[in-house]
Amino acid sequence: MKKLTLATALIILAACDQSTDPQPDPTIWDDVPAGKSLASLAIQGTAPAAVAKALADSIVLPVNDVNGVNIGTLVLHDARVALKDIELMTEEEQDGADELEIEFAGPFVVDLITNMVAPSLDTVIIDTGNYTQIELKIDKIEGDEEDDDGTQLVDPADPLFGNSIYLSGTYSGMTAGGQVTGMPFVMSFDFGEEFELSTIDSATGVADTSLGFDVQEQTLAAIIIAFRLAKWFNFTDPETNSDGVDFNSLMTVEDPPGTFTILLDEDADGDNDAIRDVIKENIEESADYGEDKDGNGILESDEDDDPDEDDDDDD
Repeated sequence: MKKLTLATALIILAACDQSTDPQPDPTIWDDVPAGKSLASLAIQGTAPAAVAKALADSIVLPVNDVNGVNIGTLVLHDARVALKDIELMTEEEQDGADELEIEFAGPFVVDLITNMVAPSLDTVIIDTGNYTQIELKIDKIEGDEEDDDGTQLVDPADPLFGNSIYLSGTYSGMTAGGQVTGMPFVMSFDFGEEFELSTIDSATGVADTSLGFDVQEQTLAAIIIAFRLAKWFNFTDPETNSDGVDFNSLMTVEDPPGTFTILLDEDADGDNDAIRDVIKENIEESADYGEDKDGNGILESDEDDDPDEDDDDDD
């Protein structure tokens, strides 16, 4: 995989920013071999328009029980995930050709509130073809990861250190102990797990209605991976919540003494552990990908690989 220079990448990004025509300056193709093209990758969090980002540094999410009833609201001030080994792949043996793939190795720390990614994602030269799946890994921060300038990516004092996902904010709504307002909320995961965003059902081998995205010669493919954040705390999906767990069964903890907190970390047990398991499955199921065809920097519901009416409010 050939990486473009920083100056070249900036030319591409400037040409694409907030434009209805996402194609770069024509002179950029001077550095691209014949038969090849360009791909950029962005990773973001999206939320329903009705409860969109209230402030620049927070995001508001609904919490729904197993019956789809809204039982509370989360205001997140920190929502980060660590990803690595992001691969864009064509269908195997498509048109008699070998499977093609392009990799963004990482690791990357993605701020799902600001949609900033560190280290920055390079624009890359890519083979033309129809790309029908993306593979990626959620992986915990070990301490040897570096940013663009060679500094440690996550400080040991940062709560993301040693974890793969970290969320914090406040919750107002129902708990096992009754109604709470503005209660501190902290959640973390340290798991490492690969998963696939694909137009092919891995269990049945049957293609869904999506066709992936085409990369054509001398055409910039602006690809976005979007985590639909409202799905993280929606407990209505039987595929991720087969036991019918409800968020309002969670137990608060007194930490420090005299201060009650919702703490959903690796030491959670009982109903809190079951709630964590549902949210973990929801996180993986919430990820969509697609091509940013209108160049507005947002993966809208009509652009993703899995058109779903549940995503309509994520624009």
